[in-house]
Amino acid sequence: MKLIRTLGVGVRLLTCRKGTRIPADDMDVNYLSESKQKSVRVKNISPTGVYILTDDRWRVGETVSFTLKKWTLIDTTVQPVVYLRGKAVRSGHDGVGFAFQYDHIDTASWLNLVGQAEPLIAHRDALHMLRVTKALAFLCRVCPARESENLRFLLDELVYESGDRALDILTNAEELVSRRQLATRADVSPDVIYRILLDGSKNDMAWMRRFWSGLLAAASLQGTNDEKSEEYTELLSKLDTVQIHILTASCTKSGYTRMKSGEIVPNGLAFSADQMRWITGVSDLNHIERCLDRLHQLGLIEQTIKYDPFAPFDVANLTPTLAGLNLYAKCKGQLQSENTSESADQMSLFAAKSDPPSTKKRSRASRKEMVSIL
Repeated sequence: MKLIRTLGVGVRLLTCRKGTRIPADDMDVNYLSESKQKSVRVKNISPTGVYILTDDRWRVGETVSFTLKKWTLIDTTVQPVVYLRGKAVRSGHDGVGFAFQYDHIDTASWLNLVGQAEPLIAHRDALHMLRVTKALAFLCRVCPARESENLRFLLDELVYESGDRALDILTNAEELVSRRQLATRADVSPDVIYRILLDGSKNDMAWMRRFWSGLLAAASLQGTNDEKSEEYTELLSKLDTVQIHILTASCTKSGYTRMKSGEIVPNGLAFSADQMRWITGVSDLNHIERCLDRLHQLGLIEQTIKYDPFAPFDVANLTPTLAGLNLYAKCKGQLQSENTSESADQMSLFAAKSDPPSTKKRSRASRKEMVSIL
């Protein structure tokens, strides 16, 4: 029997048994308690709420943000998670029951989406049910006119491995928007959405897919337009992992100067050959140089000029262009105007003034720490 039916979320059951719960002792809930992250077990769950085993108590009606994920004895792999808010509705001797709180959607609409998602959730668990429903809710929020096409797209894609990656992009984009409480528009082109999901789902690395999630979040914000979003999507699709590393270092390490005219000009940024090896994880300087040339050709960083065109470069010019800063900001889910008079406060969101990494600290573990900022 399909789990979705066990949950009591068949179309006919939703009306009268929307609170049906099943055991979910293989799931954890993380939440903030007295400024510390706390992890507790889930007792049972339904499409509309969850009961957690905890000594903490909340007043009825109090709202709590938490993360749901599968429980594992040894956490060696990245596990899918669901970010939700819950309103405390009852306290028991062993824990607290919460009703889920959804952004821009009422309970009836949420349950309707759960019913529509049934074909996508066969033989999956409650966590997958929540992730798929949140993804559908986000799609209907930013592109409501294409609800049936959205469902069909997910139905087609989730048959393949890339479908779970597309689901990651959608749920991460929704989380970026919700956590920042950003205003979205309801007329995003489905072509933009599908292009981001299709191109982004080709990446088997979670950190790369977060760039696509940020791009989708930015494309959904008020003040953006589909034409510009298509341009950013096209640019990102042309970058490989090494080029993404270089662009990230360029945009996060460069400072900026605000001219009297109001124009924002990125400060010059140069890295040595050894520092470029550290940033990219690539020892071949010719490979790095080709990546630098590619980023310059795309208009994302300034050109690296060598005194001897036949020798490996000694110093790489990593000064970002405004186009590079714009692309990186979009990939972080930030709304940024296209002119050159951005305020210093806005620029500081994506242009840090930290020093380049020391060439004496190039261990693999240290490089992974830098990659984590992606």
